Amino acid sequence: MRHTLGWHRCALARLAPKAGVRVACLAVLACGLWPVGASAAPPAPKVAEDTPYPGDPVAGFHWTRGWVVRIVDADAVIDLGTADGLRFGQEMGVYRTFKAKHPRTGKEVTDRFFVGVTPVVELATHLAVLRPAKEMLALLHEGDLVECQAAEPTAAEKVAVEPAPLALKAHGKGKLAKPKDQPADAAKTGTVDERLPECPKVECPACPRVAPVEQPSQPADEASLDETFRNCTDRTPIERIAMWEKWLRRFPASRFVTAVRDQIRTLQDLIAGSSMARDDSERLARLRAEAQRVYHDRPARQRIGEAVWLVFTAADWSQVADLRVHLRATGETTYRMLRPTPSGRLHLRLRVPDELVREPGFEYFVEMTLVSDKAQADLIGGPREPVQVAVSDPFAVVGRQPIDASTFRMTGEFVDFNRLRGDDQFLYSEMSFAYRLQESPILYAVEMGYGLISGVGGPVASGSTLLADGSLSLHTNGPKAGQPIIKDDTINPRSAAFKYGYLQTEWALAEVFHAVTRLVIGLGASGIDTGVELMGRVGRERGTNLRVGVSTMADTGRALSVALTTVALPQVPITGLVEVTNRPVGEDIGVRLVGQADFKLSRHFGITARLGYNVRTIVHAGFGAGGGMVVTW
Repeated sequence: MRHTLGWHRCALARLAPKAGVRVACLAVLACGLWPVGASAAPPAPKVAEDTPYPGDPVAGFHWTRGWVVRIVDADAVIDLGTADGLRFGQEMGVYRTFKAKHPRTGKEVTDRFFVGVTPVVELATHLAVLRPAKEMLALLHEGDLVECQAAEPTAAEKVAVEPAPLALKAHGKGKLAKPKDQPADAAKTGTVDERLPECPKVECPACPRVAPVEQPSQPADEASLDETFRNCTDRTPIERIAMWEKWLRRFPASRFVTAVRDQIRTLQDLIAGSSMARDDSERLARLRAEAQRVYHDRPARQRIGEAVWLVFTAADWSQVADLRVHLRATGETTYRMLRPTPSGRLHLRLRVPDELVREPGFEYFVEMTLVSDKAQADLIGGPREPVQVAVSDPFAVVGRQPIDASTFRMTGEFVDFNRLRGDDQFLYSEMSFAYRLQESPILYAVEMGYGLISGVGGPVASGSTLLADGSLSLHTNGPKAGQPIIKDDTINPRSAAFKYGYLQTEWALAEVFHAVTRLVIGLGASGIDTGVELMGRVGRERGTNLRVGVSTMADTGRALSVALTTVALPQVPITGLVEVTNRPVGEDIGVRLVGQADFKLSRHFGITARLGYNVRTIVHAGFGAGGGMVVTW
């Protein structure tokens, strides 16, 4: 009654100023609601939200209560938020709400039992998310009670939440009240003193004494039933069962026996559920202890087409009856179950099916069953929180075809500049291994290889030359030794050769522009010599692109090249090359026009064919041809 009176006083005190009759309302309140002594009716039974709080709140805090409005996976959503004073990480007391039907009146009564404490993990204005332990979550249902101590709002927060009311009208007049002590510049500053007019003093008349109403006599079983129900408040289920069984022994012939027995069965079901939760907790504890002896490295990122193995290691598998792996592609709703197979004494392993190793990835969790009691539980992850593995394809051509990062290549080409006369030609061959990095944001690929360039050549005669005696100059060596030198002949051809090794790096300076640097060192006619090659590529390596490069190779000459590759036919990329070079001996410049086709016979193997026309002058010219093989994985 004291709480009810306080609430009515607060409510009437808020309403009275708006009507201008606060004094009269307080008088009515004092007369009509003042307690009349011990003759008042007993209070109604308490329900869950009306039960006393565990204790007085800490200074600066107040108690607040809410409900579990939804349970989603491992989360419980409650109807309290920052507007109710909650803070992130704040611990909430959780209570299992229990509804019981009064055995005599049939009225449904709600009570609660303490379950545990869990913190707030997500917070919004009017809602919050709790993430209780599995054992606690198993006992919760939507509609259960939560409570905590929330911080009192500051003065600024109170002003923001409860703005000042409009100025009240004066008694009996249609004008706004203007207090005498209001500052003169209030209209300018925007501050208005809106204090209520002072109420006149009125003496409260004495409240009449109300004679107590005599209650009709009540049968003994009903009176005992009501008393037992009231005494059950704040008792444990076991204590309540004992009290109801005592009532049954006193009144075995009462008409409320069936209702009381239903109440006892409900309480027994509640105890059984709690016992099962405790048993499950013990089994989980044993499984966790056993799981600490099983080791597993969770894969993080994988590439399309790679073999993915899930490996489990333990010193002793004798206590494990079964191990099950549940897998599904990311985005799917159902799992497929597979069992790993032994691989030696210490390992069990399972290869993930190839159809799951695709973008964007796959998910899995692992269950384990013990030999001792056949208890089973999640060992790694769970159906609601599986382990997630991302699968990507960092190298893809048009159409998102997977391309492997490692490449082994062998190429060779014969180049002739003078109609197969053997005095201006060279042979070029190279073997290389390249690897494209997957994680580096700048360094795209690294390549190393071994090569050989060997040939013969010399300057091209612009015409016949006469000696001092008037005779024609003769060739001193080569296939035309002793014959006169005429226009477009190779003058005194000489041999050149260079065996080399190189290291090449490719840098991703932009998404569609890469720079390539090659450092060369080898053995030539003059001993150890070096070379360098620089190239820029516009476009993707496995798509249509344009390449421009310049290179020098010891004393064998230099070259400037421009190449265009198109993938109009995905299985047969075609390249057109224009090269200006003075190879093989670094003399007169020639131009090469080359066409190349790459035939992809399978995903991992392909062959290359090249055909070209090489010219130093209109007459001094010849053909070239070459080929090679490419292996990728």
